[in-house]
Amino acid sequence: MVKSFAERMKSSKLVPEMGVVEGNPYALNENYSFIDADTISSTDPEEPNWRGRIRGIDSPEVTKYFTDKGPKGGTPGGRTANAALINLARKRGFTDVIRTGEFDGNNREIIELKDNLGRSFETELARAGILDLTKYSTDDAVKARKLANVFGTEGVGEDYDIARNAINDAIQRETQYEMQLKKVALDEMQLAYGGNFYAPGQVAYRDPSRTLNNKAVSPFATSIDIGLNGAIEGGFGVVDMLGEKTGWDWLKNVGENRIKAQREYLASRPEIVASYKDIDGFFGDQGFLQYVANMGAISLPYMGTTIAGMMLAPATKGLSLLAPISLYTGTIWNEQEGDNKNATLAVAGGLTQTVLDRLGVQMLFKGTGATTLLNKEFRNKAIQNIRNSRNITPEAAEKLLLQSSRKEIAKFATDAAKFAKQQLVARNVARSFTKRVGLGMAAEGSTEALQESVGYTAAHTAHGFRDWDANVYVDRMIDATIAGSSLGGAFATPGTIWDYGMWYDVSHRTGKSTGQHSSKMGALAERDRKDNNGRQFNVQEENRKIKARADNAEQRIREIKSLLNRSTTRGNNRIKLARELKILERAENVDVNTRAKAHGKKLKKRTAQELATDLWKGIPGLWRGITRHAGKEFLQDASRRFSLFVDAVDGNLQRRSSGESYEDRKHHEISKINQFFGDPTSILAAFNMTDSRKSRRKFSEMFYLAFGAAKKKAGRRAVNFDRDWAAVDRDRSVSQETKDAINYFRQYMPQFKSFASKLDKTGKKLHDMQAEHNAQLGFITNYLMRAKTFDREAIGSNQGKFESLLISEYGFTPTKARETTEAILSQDGLNNLYDTADGNFSVTAKSKFRPGSHRKRTLGLAENEKFSEFMEGDLFTNVSNHAKSAIRYKVLEEFVGSDNKKLNLQLAEMEQEFLESGMDPEEATEAINKFAFDMKNYFDAESGNYKRNLSPLMIWAQKNLLFVTALTSLPLATVSNMVEIGTGLRGLTREQIFGGPNTKGSLNELARSFVEEIKNTANRFYGTAAGKVTPHKRFTPGYRRAKQLGYMSWEVGAAHTTGVSETGAFRQRVLDMYFKIVLLQQWTNAMRAGRASIAGDYITDKIATLLEGRVDPDFVGPMQANQQFTNEQAEAKEALRNLGIDPDWMVELHLKKTTRGVGLNQEDRRQYRDFMRNAEFAFVNEAVVLPKSGIRPLIFQDPRFALFTQFQGFISTFTAFHLPKMWGDLVKRGTPAMRYNMFATAATMIMLGFVSQHLKDLLKYGQTTPYFEGSEYMRRGVAASGLFGSGERLLDFAFPMYEKRYKTTVGWAFGTVAGESASLSKALRGGGIGYDVLSGEKPPETLAKISPLTQMFMQQTPAFSDLKEPSYWDFGGRSALEAQDYR
Repeated sequence: MVKSFAERMKSSKLVPEMGVVEGNPYALNENYSFIDADTISSTDPEEPNWRGRIRGIDSPEVTKYFTDKGPKGGTPGGRTANAALINLARKRGFTDVIRTGEFDGNNREIIELKDNLGRSFETELARAGILDLTKYSTDDAVKARKLANVFGTEGVGEDYDIARNAINDAIQRETQYEMQLKKVALDEMQLAYGGNFYAPGQVAYRDPSRTLNNKAVSPFATSIDIGLNGAIEGGFGVVDMLGEKTGWDWLKNVGENRIKAQREYLASRPEIVASYKDIDGFFGDQGFLQYVANMGAISLPYMGTTIAGMMLAPATKGLSLLAPISLYTGTIWNEQEGDNKNATLAVAGGLTQTVLDRLGVQMLFKGTGATTLLNKEFRNKAIQNIRNSRNITPEAAEKLLLQSSRKEIAKFATDAAKFAKQQLVARNVARSFTKRVGLGMAAEGSTEALQESVGYTAAHTAHGFRDWDANVYVDRMIDATIAGSSLGGAFATPGTIWDYGMWYDVSHRTGKSTGQHSSKMGALAERDRKDNNGRQFNVQEENRKIKARADNAEQRIREIKSLLNRSTTRGNNRIKLARELKILERAENVDVNTRAKAHGKKLKKRTAQELATDLWKGIPGLWRGITRHAGKEFLQDASRRFSLFVDAVDGNLQRRSSGESYEDRKHHEISKINQFFGDPTSILAAFNMTDSRKSRRKFSEMFYLAFGAAKKKAGRRAVNFDRDWAAVDRDRSVSQETKDAINYFRQYMPQFKSFASKLDKTGKKLHDMQAEHNAQLGFITNYLMRAKTFDREAIGSNQGKFESLLISEYGFTPTKARETTEAILSQDGLNNLYDTADGNFSVTAKSKFRPGSHRKRTLGLAENEKFSEFMEGDLFTNVSNHAKSAIRYKVLEEFVGSDNKKLNLQLAEMEQEFLESGMDPEEATEAINKFAFDMKNYFDAESGNYKRNLSPLMIWAQKNLLFVTALTSLPLATVSNMVEIGTGLRGLTREQIFGGPNTKGSLNELARSFVEEIKNTANRFYGTAAGKVTPHKRFTPGYRRAKQLGYMSWEVGAAHTTGVSETGAFRQRVLDMYFKIVLLQQWTNAMRAGRASIAGDYITDKIATLLEGRVDPDFVGPMQANQQFTNEQAEAKEALRNLGIDPDWMVELHLKKTTRGVGLNQEDRRQYRDFMRNAEFAFVNEAVVLPKSGIRPLIFQDPRFALFTQFQGFISTFTAFHLPKMWGDLVKRGTPAMRYNMFATAATMIMLGFVSQHLKDLLKYGQTTPYFEGSEYMRRGVAASGLFGSGERLLDFAFPMYEKRYKTTVGWAFGTVAGESASLSKALRGGGIGYDVLSGEKPPETLAKISPLTQMFMQQTPAFSDLKEPSYWDFGGRSALEAQDYR
């Protein structure tokens, strides 16, 4: 029969036994007696009133009688606890009383009980799990309790077990007499440490991350979690220390509260093996290997912080090293006890530990250079070859060898590939491995032991070695040495693997090309060279050729007919002419819209089987870009013209042609104009004005008044501001407001004249680029100083009046007035009436693309005073709108042509090539009709015209709902975007990433740019608030290049990347400020700056690779046909080609540029600049997502589904473009090093996915999420990397991480649909909370749950954390409220 705890207590005689003093069962020793379990008195007659309170022990009270207060009742379990603890202290030898000289509020001196080994009774009770900790508990006691929670209390001794169980039983019995049966433990920890008090084999809330014995199911993941949270505790330790030393109570309270929270969280983690004493065997969860893995995971945050600090030290001038110093300092401070806390020792210890950590890292990577695998024989050969080739001393040759890369070393040999392969022999690898492992073990073992010694000593020697425990010290030193040596050896192993892989890569790179590094498009491009004078086809050149053919089509048709009528026209010549005539007539007679409509009609007549087949074939369109999905590979095989057109609209992952695609062309032309015109902020600063909206409006108003007055006086002649303004001064009819504006600008006359000149020059540029396609184009002087564009906000707020004016002033019908107005409100780029096509607002409508400016000598609505309230008043916005309108016209003319002539001609040529490939006529016609249909959709989507048939009310509601959702859903978007670091490093060499003799490195530039962006934003916010002129201050080379590439505009900023760019001017301003507050805009700019900083080096490095081994090095021209390429050169050609560069043409230009006496002519310089600009732009976009229309699926650009595709701009583009490109470029066709780079990129992204989610958890909850454990936690981290792409959404739909509970089928259906839309989910939640607040069921503060920014921190803010609401989400089998209560 199992004895009860009460029976066991009696059988063990757990009542006050006779002590060392006869007749006194409460005697502690000859000088002191217990009053109760936590208070003693002195038996010395000279201290009759002395009382001592044992530090950190707060046992249940026994009933006492006070002479002044009368009786005071005890608490449950008091008598049992009193007897058990008194006997335990005496039995275990804790009889030495240490007086501290400190007193509590009851005038009792704080004392400590210790045994003859110096161990503390308080600490041992905490280690045994007896009694709760108090606010007076020492750090050692807290740590002991934490260890007890993690590792259990096994081995502490039966005396402790019996005491603990007896006390718990007594408290339970005396509190709830009715509970006689064993109850179910709340969780695994309570079950594991509750002895036999709880029912075995079951808990109330099952945690899948731990066993019933409270052992971690995933020890490594748990170790990572413990390491991260331990590091966080160290960080808050510094906060606590600073608060205490500066007297800033708020800061100290923050530190103390967060330390307490972290300790509680760490104490709740499942057990792992983290001490050499607990190792059980070699394998298994408690084995040596798991111990090493656990220690490595726990150490990673500290080592990672040190490595990051070392890497960023050059960019931060050493300030980044404060991070590891702070972590170590805070950890030591937290370990120091009560009055032993000493900031000087903590800082000194933290600094010393950081130095040791840095030394360990340096030693760990010592000997990892290119010469590691070289044995003496090959080393000497390499030195001799260097001496012979460079004519230098042996010492200089050896120094050069040590500084060389593996590839450079191999090239010192006669046969580089053979030399590299010789380094891979087994004995070299074994020798390198042994050396690395030995060095790694010695480095990490010694530094870890020294770090542990410093940390423990600094934490326990503030008052000498009184609190320094030799046994604990030895244990910690042994653990540190074993773990450090094991980790050092483990970290050294990948070094050998890396070295082996890099030599293998060199042998592969320097070997003869195998052809595996060229894509199918690359092979076609090489074939094209034979038919195109040794060059790839170039998009811009082809556009010019097609323009010439289209413009001359009518005349050419007449010529061909005349030639065919001649009997002398025979043979192949007659066949070619007949073919050409067929294409030209087909182009003249069949328009792209006719083809698209024909396909549309066929779609409507499909049978059920045909519909099912088309739906099946269309599935890839859900994740492929529009143009790639339309540009089927088999059709590209059938038609070169088809393939080249697909290439020109971003339809190929690998490029076949060089030059700028349709969307890139528009971007580059706009960025060139922006660069020429200048930054509005700098322009306004020259007039001592800020760039706030109010200031811009004021400047514009004054400028229009001042210029208008001068122009009125000048009449038809050119304006002379000095003379014309003097005439205005004499004119009494001119308003004082106008004269005040003139007088203001007179203070800045040089700046004003310069700005006016720049406006005229910009206007001339815009006119000329349009006149290139329209020789009859008129010209209006001072156009940009006079012309205005639509103010959509004003039109939208008074749409009725605007439509009425169109009817009365321009004779519009009511229907046409409404359609025109709605088009203006919904589409970007429509800046005046002439930008709208008659009856159809598609860019492929059968009408001429007349430019919005200069088409005739009129300013349109801008010169009609009745429309003044509907015209934009911001001069800079007007200039920008006119530039976009002009460039839109220019690029449409280049790619589509007036009346769609160029597009029609190409479609006709494609159809003919389909026929010649063997397709039957019906099949060829249908294929080209479908392509026309898809391309019309593409051009409509790119211009904002796709499916624009929503009602104005629907558009208004949708835009506002999307806007509000963006503000309330993206406060932590910057943290999520950390994974972009991984993509930002893809394809780069180690030197390009970390820096070297010739470059600072992409990471360095990223860090510098991000810091600079934050400083710039703070400076600008301050300037705006203070009304001071504060121009942008960004000076990093990467930023300057990114700006030149056009990355610092709203159109390609954070909003566009996240998919919330379609909005009005007001929303744009709000979102712009919001994304700056949450640092997303700064992060996006910094990522692009980091990538842009290395783009030029990357491209020139590829060009240099192609220049190696030329048959005739002095030949200034294209690649020689007989040149033998290596694998590295083949990979370099593919890389350059995919950036839009013709490698052979670029090499020729580069040689001309760098060869003395040759140089580049004007056309060459233009081509070289265009190649570099477009390639650097593509290089940045390969890493930092820019959601262009062509590379996104069509559904993500359909306004009807906007509520369901919000925030999908990044992931849809990443899925459609970046993931398949990474796989193709780096895995399928990459060199061994590039494949490793891809693996490293993916691993980095996954790691950063976990880090970003953990940081978000800390901001939301102050700890790791309480809602996910085990596989769900892992899945969330991997999904955050983005490597699942859009598939994550499908996966979550099929296997939701959040199980939803619905009472009805209708509720399930509605909830499932709403759950797929962030906006609808937010609206439903907001409506529910709003109703509860209005009905009085919840306080108004509950609205913080759906408010921007505040929800980021509400879970860990007391004011908000208790504002619970009903939830139907299920977290691991528990509802959200249950999970919250459980947490």
